[in-house]
Amino acid sequence: MFRTTLVLATLSTLALAGCRQDAAASPDRDPAVTKTPGPSQTAASMLALAEAGNWSVYVNDFYGETHKFRTDADRQQLIDRFENKWGDQVVVLLRQVATIKPQVSADGSQAVFDFGAGQAFTLYLDQGGNWKFHL
Repeated sequence: MFRTTLVLATLSTLALAGCRQDAAASPDRDPAVTKTPGPSQTAASMLALAEAGNWSVYVNDFYGETHKFRTDADRQQLIDRFENKWGDQVVVLLRQVATIKPQVSADGSQAVFDFGAGQAFTLYLDQGGNWKFHL
Protein backbone atom coordinates (compact mmCIF):
# COMPACT_ATOMS: atom_id res chain seq x y z
CA MET A 1 0.00 0.00 0.00
CA PHE A 2 2.76 2.44 0.95
CA ARG A 3 4.71 1.63 -2.23
CA THR A 4 1.66 2.25 -4.41
CA THR A 5 1.06 5.59 -2.71
CA LEU A 6 4.71 6.49 -3.10
CA VAL A 7 4.75 5.57 -6.79
CA LEU A 8 1.57 7.55 -7.45
CA ALA A 9 2.96 10.54 -5.58
CA THR A 10 6.19 10.29 -7.55
CA LEU A 11 4.28 10.05 -10.84
CA SER A 12 2.25 13.13 -9.95
CA THR A 13 5.30 15.05 -8.83
CA LEU A 14 7.30 14.22 -11.92
CA ALA A 15 4.41 14.84 -14.23
CA LEU A 16 3.31 18.11 -12.69
CA ALA A 17 6.36 19.60 -11.00
CA GLY A 18 9.21 18.93 -13.41
CA CYS A 19 12.04 21.34 -13.69
CA ARG A 20 11.68 24.05 -16.30
CA GLN A 21 14.67 24.58 -18.51
CA ASP A 22 14.97 27.45 -20.93
CA ALA A 23 15.66 26.22 -24.40
CA ALA A 24 17.12 27.67 -27.49
CA ALA A 25 16.40 24.51 -29.46
CA SER A 26 13.27 23.91 -31.49
CA PRO A 27 10.59 21.99 -29.56
CA ASP A 28 10.04 19.59 -32.42
CA ARG A 29 12.87 18.27 -34.49
CA ASP A 30 12.98 18.94 -38.22
CA PRO A 31 11.37 15.95 -39.97
CA ALA A 32 13.90 16.27 -42.79
CA VAL A 33 16.68 15.56 -40.29
CA THR A 34 15.08 12.72 -38.36
CA LYS A 35 12.35 10.15 -38.84
CA THR A 36 11.35 9.97 -35.18
CA PRO A 37 8.49 12.16 -33.94
CA GLY A 38 9.19 15.26 -31.91
CA PRO A 39 7.90 15.75 -28.38
CA SER A 40 4.53 17.24 -29.40
CA GLN A 41 3.82 14.34 -31.76
CA THR A 42 4.98 11.89 -29.09
CA ALA A 43 2.64 13.45 -26.52
CA ALA A 44 -0.22 13.22 -29.05
CA SER A 45 0.53 9.52 -29.59
CA MET A 46 0.67 8.98 -25.84
CA LEU A 47 -2.71 10.69 -25.48
CA ALA A 48 -4.30 8.55 -28.19
CA LEU A 49 -3.10 5.37 -26.49
CA ALA A 50 -4.19 6.59 -23.07
CA GLU A 51 -7.65 7.55 -24.30
CA ALA A 52 -7.98 4.11 -25.91
CA GLY A 53 -6.86 2.48 -22.66
CA ASN A 54 -4.04 0.72 -24.47
CA TRP A 55 -1.68 0.82 -21.51
CA SER A 56 0.43 -2.11 -22.65
CA VAL A 57 1.54 -0.31 -25.81
CA TYR A 58 1.77 2.96 -23.84
CA VAL A 59 4.30 1.41 -21.46
CA ASN A 60 6.14 -0.53 -24.19
CA ASP A 61 6.52 2.47 -26.48
CA PHE A 62 6.90 5.40 -24.13
CA TYR A 63 8.23 4.30 -20.73
CA GLY A 64 11.87 5.31 -20.68
CA GLU A 65 12.94 3.33 -17.65
CA THR A 66 12.27 -0.24 -18.73
CA HIS A 67 15.70 -1.15 -17.34
CA LYS A 68 14.00 -1.02 -13.93
CA PHE A 69 11.88 -4.05 -14.79
CA ARG A 70 13.41 -7.16 -13.27
CA THR A 71 10.72 -9.46 -14.64
CA ASP A 72 7.74 -9.42 -16.97
CA ALA A 73 5.61 -9.29 -13.83
CA ASP A 74 7.14 -5.87 -12.98
CA ARG A 75 6.13 -4.61 -16.42
CA GLN A 76 2.63 -6.00 -16.01
CA GLN A 77 2.33 -4.42 -12.57
CA LEU A 78 3.02 -1.00 -14.08
CA ILE A 79 0.47 -1.60 -16.85
CA ASP A 80 -2.09 -2.67 -14.23
CA ARG A 81 -1.48 0.52 -12.26
CA PHE A 82 -2.19 2.61 -15.33
CA GLU A 83 -5.32 0.57 -16.07
CA ASN A 84 -6.71 0.54 -12.56
CA LYS A 85 -5.38 3.62 -10.79
CA TRP A 86 -3.62 6.28 -12.85
CA GLY A 87 -5.32 6.10 -16.24
CA ASP A 88 -7.95 8.81 -15.84
CA GLN A 89 -5.40 11.22 -14.35
CA VAL A 90 -2.93 10.54 -17.16
CA VAL A 91 -5.58 11.25 -19.81
CA VAL A 92 -6.43 14.59 -18.17
CA LEU A 93 -2.75 15.49 -17.92
CA LEU A 94 -1.98 14.56 -21.54
CA ARG A 95 -4.98 16.57 -22.78
CA GLN A 96 -3.44 19.59 -21.08
CA VAL A 97 -0.01 18.75 -22.52
CA ALA A 98 -1.54 18.74 -26.02
CA THR A 99 -2.26 22.46 -25.68
CA ILE A 100 1.28 23.45 -24.70
CA LYS A 101 4.31 24.09 -26.89
CA PRO A 102 7.24 22.27 -25.29
CA GLN A 103 10.55 23.88 -24.45
CA VAL A 104 13.49 21.68 -25.40
CA SER A 105 16.64 21.90 -23.28
CA ALA A 106 19.77 23.34 -24.86
CA ASP A 107 21.31 19.88 -25.15
CA GLY A 108 18.11 18.50 -26.72
CA SER A 109 17.66 15.79 -24.10
CA GLN A 110 14.47 17.04 -22.42
CA ALA A 111 11.20 18.54 -23.60
CA VAL A 112 9.28 20.40 -20.91
CA PHE A 113 5.57 21.14 -21.27
CA ASP A 114 5.20 23.94 -18.71
CA PHE A 115 1.75 24.39 -17.12
CA GLY A 116 2.94 27.40 -15.14
CA ALA A 117 2.85 27.75 -11.36
CA GLY A 118 5.81 25.37 -11.09
CA GLN A 119 4.02 22.49 -12.78
CA ALA A 120 5.34 20.72 -15.87
CA PHE A 121 5.39 17.44 -17.78
CA THR A 122 8.77 16.32 -19.09
CA LEU A 123 9.73 13.92 -21.86
CA TYR A 124 13.28 12.61 -22.14
CA LEU A 125 15.12 11.74 -25.33
CA ASP A 126 16.52 8.21 -25.23
CA GLN A 127 19.66 6.98 -26.98
CA GLY A 128 17.57 5.83 -29.92
CA GLY A 129 16.23 9.34 -30.49
CA ASN A 130 12.75 8.62 -29.11
CA TRP A 131 10.90 10.71 -26.52
CA LYS A 132 9.97 8.84 -23.32
CA PHE A 133 8.43 9.58 -19.93
CA HIS A 134 9.99 8.64 -16.60
CA LEU A 135 8.38 7.90 -13.27
